[in-house]
Amino acid sequence: MSKSNKIIAAVDIGTTKIVGVAGRKSDDGKIEILGMGKTRSSGVKRGVVLNIEETVKAIHNVIRQIEDTSGYDIEEVFVNIVGQQLKTFPKKSEKYIDENRIVTDNDVDSLLKQALNTELPNGYKIYHAIPQLYTVDQEAGIPNPVGMTGEKLEAQFQIAYCS
Repeated sequence: MSKSNKIIAAVDIGTTKIVGVAGRKSDDGKIEILGMGKTRSSGVKRGVVLNIEETVKAIHNVIRQIEDTSGYDIEEVFVNIVGQQLKTFPKKSEKYIDENRIVTDNDVDSLLKQALNTELPNGYKIYHAIPQLYTVDQEAGIPNPVGMTGEKLEAQFQIAYCS
């Protein structure tokens, strides 16, 4: 299966229900929904997993429903759980490079490392950092700057952290 036909699955874990969906990008660029699943949530309250066995059982149930309705085996799932313990903030990173040098993966990685090197309240750790956009020499909205030339490389990240 080509990368453009890759099946993406996502599961949202809530206090009252757990829902999931699988889909892929169609040739015309739209998302084609292939399968869905839904079950009552057990063991989760306000974003905190109180009963791991019940929660895992419910997630497996939803994934099985997605597989049954889509006809595909789900191998990878993006999971979302929101709770009071998860917080986010924006973080900007920047790097100056030689004017005529091409931006590399290492340059982009160094922006991420810079964003991750931030102080948090005691007892908290960074869960993930998602790049929102890149800017090369004040040209904003670049999805991937690798291969471009410029003097100043910037990135805006959304940092998620939790206790």
